[in-house]
Amino acid sequence: MSLAADFDLLKTFGQIAAPAGLAIVVFLYLGRDIVAKNIFPTLTQQHAYHVVIALAFMAGIVALAGITAWVYVSTHVKAESNPPTASAKLPLLPGDTGWIFAGYSNIARGTFVEGPYVSVQGTTTRAVRRFVEIGDTIGLKVSRDVHIVDFKKIGVSSKLVSPITKGIIDEYDKTGITLPAGTELVVRDVSEGRWSDSPNAALWLRIVYVPR
Repeated sequence: MSLAADFDLLKTFGQIAAPAGLAIVVFLYLGRDIVAKNIFPTLTQQHAYHVVIALAFMAGIVALAGITAWVYVSTHVKAESNPPTASAKLPLLPGDTGWIFAGYSNIARGTFVEGPYVSVQGTTTRAVRRFVEIGDTIGLKVSRDVHIVDFKKIGVSSKLVSPITKGIIDEYDKTGITLPAGTELVVRDVSEGRWSDSPNAALWLRIVYVPR
């Protein structure tokens, strides 16, 4: 077989199955060279049989390894070249914002008695005065419902009003949007409040999506 023919064969196999095709054709060349040495007349029938079986077995292993590499490369490259966008995963926030409940903290002890349901991933403040501050980037540890005061009555007119001012949240405040765990958000407002006879304060955060 000429050099040009060899090159054409390599090119053809490479176009068909990329790494898998190249792996198979390289093995075929090695097998051809072994056969070309004409070693079989010097072997017993049993030894020749074992050589043929070994070549067939190795050809199968090489083919499987090549196909596996081809599938891995093709699927991962495709996934990386078409990354899912945040807008494709997450619903639009009504009025581009909303409030989420982040937990209950004991004011005197400075510890959470429930939650926190968010983690601070980035901050713009040097000295931490509270668990989370305006401008911080947070990640949700668990899924969180998005609330806007009286959303089902007046829409987004009260989107900047903290649920703390209402006291008790009801069905009218639910936007119907639930953000999944792992969602990254930016804090636009922080609101804490408690009943006069309770040592624990509720922490509400007004959030927006992280700009992309």
